[in-house]
Amino acid sequence: MPKWTPEHLFAKENLMKDPKYKEDMGSSALPEMTSLYEFKYENDLTRMINNVHYHEYFFHWIETAWAVMLMKKQLIPEKYYSKIISCIYEYVDLCNETYNGFGGLQKYVIKKFGIRVGGSLTLARTIPPGRQIIPVRKETLKVICVLHDFLESLLAFAEKNLDAIMPGYTHIRHAQPTTLGHYLLSVYDPMVRAVKNIEVGYQNINANEFGCAALAGTSWNIDRDLITKYLGFDWLIENTNDAVSFSDGYISLISALANFMIILSQLCLELNFWSGLEYDFLYVPFLTSEQTFQKEGGKGKSHSHLMPNKTCNPPCLERARVGAAQLVGCLTEAVAMTMRAPHGDGHEFLHVKDPVMAALRATYLYSHPFIHTFPRIISKRDNMLKTARRGYSCAVELANELVRRFGLDYRTAHEIVNEFIIVSEKKTIPSELADINIFTSACERVINKKLAITEEELRKCLDPVEFINKTRSKGSVNPDECRRMIKERKKDICQMKNNQKMRIKKLLNAKTIMLNDLKLLKKKYL
Repeated sequence: MPKWTPEHLFAKENLMKDPKYKEDMGSSALPEMTSLYEFKYENDLTRMINNVHYHEYFFHWIETAWAVMLMKKQLIPEKYYSKIISCIYEYVDLCNETYNGFGGLQKYVIKKFGIRVGGSLTLARTIPPGRQIIPVRKETLKVICVLHDFLESLLAFAEKNLDAIMPGYTHIRHAQPTTLGHYLLSVYDPMVRAVKNIEVGYQNINANEFGCAALAGTSWNIDRDLITKYLGFDWLIENTNDAVSFSDGYISLISALANFMIILSQLCLELNFWSGLEYDFLYVPFLTSEQTFQKEGGKGKSHSHLMPNKTCNPPCLERARVGAAQLVGCLTEAVAMTMRAPHGDGHEFLHVKDPVMAALRATYLYSHPFIHTFPRIISKRDNMLKTARRGYSCAVELANELVRRFGLDYRTAHEIVNEFIIVSEKKTIPSELADINIFTSACERVINKKLAITEEELRKCLDPVEFINKTRSKGSVNPDECRRMIKERKKDICQMKNNQKMRIKKLLNAKTIMLNDLKLLKKKYL
């Protein structure tokens, strides 16, 4: 039985129907490392993606689909069908670079039976279609698998830290108290939007450009819709000149990839700061195997060849920012390559795949280590809360309390609290030791009277723990509200993963349809 038959391709498909099915990644143990910074990422979904595309021999699928369509439409002499069909079954198992590419099947048939039999197997085809889109499609599907696991890991990291109180920052200065969990959710949400845009980018790129000829179409009665069905495309680029100049799908995809990496870069910059001695909010490990570390020249437990004090220098946080810069470069290359090209076939459109593939590789390379890093980050909650209590980040809530209790307008309350904080900071008094006399003096200067508030009540208004507990508006920092948001997001990521399985299943079904049509031809002519 040839290895590409439906029975082979669906061997693991039954796993997807099992409610207990889980991807390989997600266990607590670290997987094998392929370099100092890279883990081996493989699971049943990525294996399916590779199998359905014949791994690097994806042209086997293309060549077979076009040949079956030509025979079904009777566009080549029927007397040659038996020889062509027998060659197809041999050809796809060759895994020979000589026949891996445009016209590979035609070359093989000609070698066996001559040009009269095989010389029309690329009838009405031009070289570019499929050569770019299908490898991009394959790698995009695998990157989506990685990013779904990334999002699940980030969401779990947030859920563990819903009550880890820390300063919230605007303009890199204390603003209002937050929790690490709420902050991570604020990163998670735009990342989900970016991944959904990558999924849209996949749909945009998964398009059938076959049958366009040079630009005008063909007088042969080909069936372009059948090729769409056979190769698992989501849609047909109907206008044939649009098909030969297709580039917007690539720009859509690479823009979404760049967007994801830009958000990851922002997150990593802050995690990098917060895990340093000056903040000391987090411990972020350098994940690598001892064997790999020693192989790359590492000695002992130091991450520096020169400095023995470098015991925790997690490279993934810096490397992600490198990756984001590379993605911007890839996007610039793709846009610059296509924006000055005529709207027709040209070499620019033959090479737009190159920066997209580089972008996919970089997104994978710099994002997948976090699947294993996030669960191992330790938050130093005492340090975070202590820092939050040093400043006056609850000042807004103190002003709110003055409005509620004493009927002041907010502008006046704002002025009182501002006067109070200016004097307190000059005297280097932290909010947890707020002085009622300073507050009373501020009231007298602004409204010419005292307000009936005790020092204990004043300090309570300025306590980050109190702030977190009473701030309950939708989307706020309150842990209960964050738990509600996480519950919704877990449902959403579950649906995203199910949709991914359906994308892969569609490709498996597409190939099955093609192979079943080939079987019918085989039954009739062999």
